[in-house]
Order: sequence, then structure tokens, then C-alpha cells
Amino acid sequence: NIYQLQIKNKIDLPDKILNKITDIEKLSVLSKWSNEGLDNNTFIENKLYKFKTYELQKFKYCIKNNLDTSYFNKGFSSLELDEIIYGLKEKLDVSIYANHKFDYKQMEQIRLGLLFGIDVSIYAKYEFDYEQMEQIRDGLYKDIDISWYNNPNLNWLQMQEIRLGLKSGIEVNWYLNPNFTEKQMEQIRLGLIEKMDVSWYNNPKISAQRMEQIRTFIKFKDFEYLKKFLVNILK
Repeated sequence: NIYQLQIKNKIDLPDKILNKITDIEKLSVLSKWSNEGLDNNTFIENKLYKFKTYELQKFKYCIKNNLDTSYFNKGFSSLELDEIIYGLKEKLDVSIYANHKFDYKQMEQIRLGLLFGIDVSIYAKYEFDYEQMEQIRDGLYKDIDISWYNNPNLNWLQMQEIRLGLKSGIEVNWYLNPNFTEKQMEQIRLGLIEKMDVSWYNNPKISAQRMEQIRTFIKFKDFEYLKKFLVNILK
């Protein structure tokens, strides 16, 4: 069948190449490639016989749209290639994220930053996962001072609580401690928004659930019971 397709479509490939093509779909793609006037030498020179069918389609797209194809033989996954191709299509400097130390989700966050004109050097770092990158990117896009949470020791949910606090205009230094969970940070943030004296419960040893109870005591000004409550939970 391979040789029938070869003769039918006038594809001139040496036997040593044909013998490596085990997927009939690859030859079918190559047949269409030939019919569309694309150079079959490209197929050989770029070792495309090693590619999967969907990778061939991506390569053909780049060829037809005059996009850089040099990334195809550098060991990037299909999803990583997608991010690189999206960037090339938007005329972005993909060399910033076309790096094996980034996965495709990190690549996406860097690509989106470049697309929106953000200084991605602030978060295009291997120590940030893609969710942390997203929080920093969102803060930069909204002109928030991300230096308050530009810290890989904070998970993305902690970053989010700090970002929300900055957006609300409260003093986030009350809960910048990485020892606070995101739920504890939330309780402190809500207390600050409600203009409460959060020093009553600004303590990593107090669980988020207990913090919420303390907020209720403060709200109803039940300070005598609150003092007893704190003595018991901090024993």
C-alpha cells in the first residue's frame, strides 16, 4: 500500500526513508503535502518521518504561514509546540519561553504576558508554577504592586489572597507570613475589610475556622468571652 501511494502521488523517497514510515497516515499526509506543491525534501531534511500525524499537520501549518520550524526537532511536546506556534503567529519573542524547563502551561502564561505587553521577566522563572505565574501576570496587568507577593514560597492561593487585599486597599502586611494558609489569610483579609482589630487572631496557630469564630465575637463586641476563648484555643 505504501508503494502504491508512492507511485500514485509521484512521491520520490529513497527506500531507507520509506522503510521508516510505519504509519500509513503519515504517507497520506505527505501525499496531500505533495499535491499542494510543498517540497518533499523538507520532509526528509527535517526527519518528519519520525513525527506523529498531528505534528506533521502543525509543521505544514508553519511552512504555509512562513513561521519558524526550527523548534520541531528540539524535543518539545505537542502542547508545548502549540504555545510556540501561537506565539510565532502573534509575532512574539517565543525564545523567552521556548525552554524545556517550562511546561506548556507555564509557556502559556508567559505567552499571554507578552501578548498583553507585560514585562514577563518578572515571573518567567522556573521556580514559579503556572498558577503562581497567572497571579503575578494578573496583578501586573491590573497595575497592582506584585512585589508584595512575588515570592515562590507562596502558593497561588496565598498570592491570590494578597492580590485581593491589595486590590481592596488594605494593609496586606498583616498576613504576608507564608506560615498562614490561604484560608487563614482570607479571614484576616475579611477582618481588615470590615475594619476589625485583626491582632486578636493574627496568629498562624489559630485555625481558619477559629479565626472565623473570633471575627464573629469581634463583630458583636463580645470581648470578655473572646478573651476566654483565646486562652482555651492557645493552650
